[in-house]
Amino acid sequence: MKRFIIISMLLSLTFSMEAQTDSLITEMLNAAVISDGNMTYKIDRTTHFFTKEQMAQAREARDLVSGIPGLFIDQQSNTIKTVGAKNVLVLINGVKASDYELQLISPDKVKKVDYYDVPPVRYMEDADVMINVHTSRLDTGWSGNFYGRGGQMYTNARGSVSYVSGNNKFTMDIGTHFNHKRKIWDTEEGIYSCILDGQSYQYDYIQKRQDWGSQYSGGLSWLNAKDNDYTLQISMNLQGDKSRMERNRDIGLKWGDIVQKRSGLTQDMVKTLMPVAEVYFSKIISPSSTLTFDVLGTTYRNSQNAVSSETLSEGGEGGYKDIMDLDTRKSSVIGELNYLWTKGTHKLDFGYKGAYNWLQNNLVNCDGEGASDVNTSTHRVYGEYSSRINSFSYRFSLGATGNIKSGDNGFSDIAFTPTLLLGYGFRQKHYMRLKLDSETMMPGIQQMSDNRIMIMEGFYRSGNVNVRNSTRYGSQFMYAFNIPGKLAMTADLHFNYTKGQLYNAFVDGGDHWMLQTMNGQYGSALGTNVTLSYVPWKFLEISLDGTADYQTFKANAESGAVHHWFFPVYGNIAAYWKGFTLSYRHTLVGQSLSGIYLEGYEKISYINLSWRKNRLTIGLQCLFPFVEDKFVSETTAASPVHHKTSTDLRTKNHEFGLSLSWNFVKGKGKYSNKSINNSDSDTGVFEF
Repeated sequence: MKRFIIISMLLSLTFSMEAQTDSLITEMLNAAVISDGNMTYKIDRTTHFFTKEQMAQAREARDLVSGIPGLFIDQQSNTIKTVGAKNVLVLINGVKASDYELQLISPDKVKKVDYYDVPPVRYMEDADVMINVHTSRLDTGWSGNFYGRGGQMYTNARGSVSYVSGNNKFTMDIGTHFNHKRKIWDTEEGIYSCILDGQSYQYDYIQKRQDWGSQYSGGLSWLNAKDNDYTLQISMNLQGDKSRMERNRDIGLKWGDIVQKRSGLTQDMVKTLMPVAEVYFSKIISPSSTLTFDVLGTTYRNSQNAVSSETLSEGGEGGYKDIMDLDTRKSSVIGELNYLWTKGTHKLDFGYKGAYNWLQNNLVNCDGEGASDVNTSTHRVYGEYSSRINSFSYRFSLGATGNIKSGDNGFSDIAFTPTLLLGYGFRQKHYMRLKLDSETMMPGIQQMSDNRIMIMEGFYRSGNVNVRNSTRYGSQFMYAFNIPGKLAMTADLHFNYTKGQLYNAFVDGGDHWMLQTMNGQYGSALGTNVTLSYVPWKFLEISLDGTADYQTFKANAESGAVHHWFFPVYGNIAAYWKGFTLSYRHTLVGQSLSGIYLEGYEKISYINLSWRKNRLTIGLQCLFPFVEDKFVSETTAASPVHHKTSTDLRTKNHEFGLSLSWNFVKGKGKYSNKSINNSDSDTGVFEF
C-alpha cells in the first residue's frame, strides 16, 4: 500500500534527571482535581490505578493498559491505539518506549498509568495522546514475548526477550511482515476532466491494482541504572522495506478531436533501509530538579524504480512510456536541552530543541536528469508552568519556533505557539477544561523539492520551493464525567483555524497540469467530539468516539471558501467469558475536506475471537466480515480540474487470519517492590 517511502535512521542521546522521593510523589498525587475510585482527573491527564483482580486477569502490562477507557489493542497492527485513531506515544517511567517493551513487563509491576490527552510541552509535537506507565522495580531474570499471525492478505511475526541482572537490563527483538501477492486485485474507477492546452480533456479509467512486499526489523538495547542517581540506555536497531506495486488500466481518452482507447501499465518498486542507534542518559540533580539533554541523528537510504506506459488498445501511434529512477538520501540531527523543576503542586518545565535536515534527490525520468538539494532547520524555545488552587488547575506554556530553509528560495519564519489550560472539578465525578493553543507545521522536506514525476500524459506531480510553514490556532471547551468501572464520557466544543494551510493544487502549465504543494489562505474546523466508554455488565465493554465538524477551506483571497460537514465515528465492542474474548471494531469515516479535495478514507472493520490459557493466546481474525472497504475521493468546485476516484480494496474483504501470542516471565525475585518514586513530570528514571 506504500507508493513512495522515505524512512529515517535514528540516533538519539537523551539525558533526563528526575526527582524521586516519596514525599514528592505524594505531593503530586495530592495535586489531583478529582479522585474517584481507581481514576484521578488532572488538568491534562487522567491517572489510573489497578486492582489485584485487574492485574491477575492481564497477561502483561500492555493488556492492563489497554483496559483504560479509550484504549484498545488493534488486532490488525497488534499495537495499542485509541478508539478515535489518534497518534499515541508510549513512555515507561518517563522514557520513550515501544509498544513491544510494554509486553515485557509483568502486570503486577505497574503502579499507575498517566493518560495525557494534552501531552506536556516537550511531547506535544510527537503525539496527540501520551501514555506514561509507572512501574516498580523489575525482578532479576528473563522475560519474553512472541506474536505471530498468518493470513490471506498478510503474515507477520515478532519476538522479543529481556534480561535483568543487577543494575542492567538487556533487550532484543526481531520482527518480519509480509504482504502477500494475492490473486484478488483492488479496483478503482476514476476520471479527470478539465481544459488542457485550450481543449476539452477527459480521461477516465477502470483500474486493477496489487500491492505486496516485505518488511523486517531487529534491535538490541542495554539499560544501566542506579537508584536516585542515573540511568543510561543504549539501543540499536535496523529496519528494511521492499514494496512492489502493479496496476493495469483500461482507459478512455477524449482530448479535443482525439478519441482513443488505451491500455495502461505501471510497475513500481521501492527499497528502503533504516538503521537506528539511540543513547539515553539521565542524572538526578536534586530532589526537585531534572536536567535533560537529547541529541538525535537520522539518515535514510531510499531507492525507487518505476515504469509507466500507455498504449493504444488497437495499435498505432499514441501513448507514452516513462521510466523513472529516484535515489534519495536524507540526514537529520535533532538536539534538545530541557530543565524540569517540581515543588509541591508547582511544576516548571523549559528547554530548547533544534532540528537540522538535509535531503538530496537524484531523479531520472522522461524529463531528463535532475538533482534536488533541500536544507532546513527548526529551532524551538519553550517553557511551561502548571499548578492548582484547591479544585482549580492551570497550565500555561509558550513556545517560539523558527523555521529556516537555506539556499535559493530560502525563508526564515518565526511563530509563537502558546498553550493555556484552565480546569475545574466538582462533585467528585465532573470535570471541565478550557484549552487554547497554537502550533506551527513545517512542510515535508519532499514538499519543498522541485523534482517532478509524471502521473499520466499531460499531468505531473511536484513539490514547491516557495512553500512555507503553516500555523494552527485552536480552542476547546471540554466536559468529562466518570463513574469508575462503569462509565467514562467526554464531550467538547472546538474550533481550529490554520493559517497558510498546506494543500495540493492543480497549476496550469499551458500544455500540462501540475499537482503542486501550495499554501492556502486558511482552513478551519468548528464542531464537537464525544467519547464514551460504557461497561453495562462486567463481561461487556462498549467504546465510541464520534465527531461532527463543519470544515472550511479558502485557497486564496480571490477564490471562494469551500465548506463541508465531516462525521467520523469509531466504535469498539468487546465481550469476555472465561478465557474467551470476542471483539468487533468498525469505523464510519466518510469524506474529509483537505484543501481542494474531499478525501475518502480506508475503513477499519474486523472481528476477533481469542482464547487465552495462562500465557498463551490464540486468535482468529476476519477483516471486513460484514461490509466492504469502499471509499470515494473527489475534488471540490474550487479545483480547475475535476478528479474523482471510487476505490474498492477487495484484498481486505473477508480476509481471515490466525494469530498466536505467548509470553513468559522468569524472575529470581532479587528486588523488592520498592517504588520508583517518579514525579508526574513524565521524564522519570526507569529503574528495576
